[in-house]
Amino acid sequence: MRYGIMGGTFDPIHLGHLIISEYIRVELGLDKIIFIPNGRPPHKKVSTSDEDRYLMTKMAIEDNEFFEISDIEIKGEVHSYTIDTIKELKKMDSNVEYFFIIGSDSAKNFHKWKDYREIFEYCKIVCYQRKGFNLDDLSLENELSSKIIFIDSMLLDISSTEIRRRVKEKKSIKYLVTDIVEKFIYQKKLYQEEGEMIEKILKQLKDTLKTSRYEHSLRVADRASELAHKHGEDSERAYLAGLLHDIGKVRDEDVLLKISTDFDIILEEKIKSDTVNFHCILGEIIAKKVYDIQDKDILNSIRYHTTGREDMSPLEKIVYLADYTEYGRNFEKVEEARRLADENLDKAMIFALENTIIHIIESKQILHLDTVKARNFLLNEKFGGE
Repeated sequence: MRYGIMGGTFDPIHLGHLIISEYIRVELGLDKIIFIPNGRPPHKKVSTSDEDRYLMTKMAIEDNEFFEISDIEIKGEVHSYTIDTIKELKKMDSNVEYFFIIGSDSAKNFHKWKDYREIFEYCKIVCYQRKGFNLDDLSLENELSSKIIFIDSMLLDISSTEIRRRVKEKKSIKYLVTDIVEKFIYQKKLYQEEGEMIEKILKQLKDTLKTSRYEHSLRVADRASELAHKHGEDSERAYLAGLLHDIGKVRDEDVLLKISTDFDIILEEKIKSDTVNFHCILGEIIAKKVYDIQDKDILNSIRYHTTGREDMSPLEKIVYLADYTEYGRNFEKVEEARRLADENLDKAMIFALENTIIHIIESKQILHLDTVKARNFLLNEKFGGE
């Protein structure tokens, strides 16, 4: 028997998941596809309960006789890793040949998965390719990448992140999910609480930022979400970080005084005197005090979105590049910067940092040491000091 495995958070499951699964089942002659909702994925935050995600998945696939669902990860009490799931499935039935289905976004980061080499010993890897995917993007040994089955599938550009956002913004999700899943989402009021928080942030940003800065922040948030989606990172965290990245650029001293008084923010003189970093440091403080953001990665993304720093996280790079390449920018090399950001975060960072350094020197402005360190770190650690 030949079974396909479609794993994911399914938060929520959408028509793209179903179309891709059926296409691959037919193309590879698989006997069935097993949908496995992740229990506690180590790399991603989920918005709804395990039970709700399981039920939505079960409802979505119920009219296809070749689709089944497994709770093998949902019922686990620890982080769910692919290697552990595959081993458990093989233990249950060693005669089945498994085909583990991933998207090209996941393939780019496959080398970061737990015991990724061992996964190939237990199943075949099937990768459905998104537009713009390049084999050079894989960070796998040639002997492993050659074992991957690549499928040019009929892809719909639908994402769970976009569906959650549409629900939050009270927009229609019809034809993005099955009718029964759509009904379930609204009956259970899923994804709406976070939408209320975003609405609150948007209102406060509008009240405290200049109009041009507010509109820039919206574009950065959208671009950050887009980049996160392209590079297999959490789009919602990226959107929130992008939205808040310039929160420290309040429109005038009166607004700053009111925020400082209302939320007991004390700014030391050395912070005020840091002309390059002042709005970044203030933004981090406001994010914590005013919006109760405790996610260190989001806070660092706000703190270092202007200068960069050594050993930046993927989210920090995404916010930095979203600010640099948002679609309102029109400097000379912005199209090249956008292309690189879409393809490779590290190459895009070096491009952006080096061009920023040149611009600062030519403008006779103060060059922050963190910017130089960020550039040198990437050259040494990612590209061997090229």
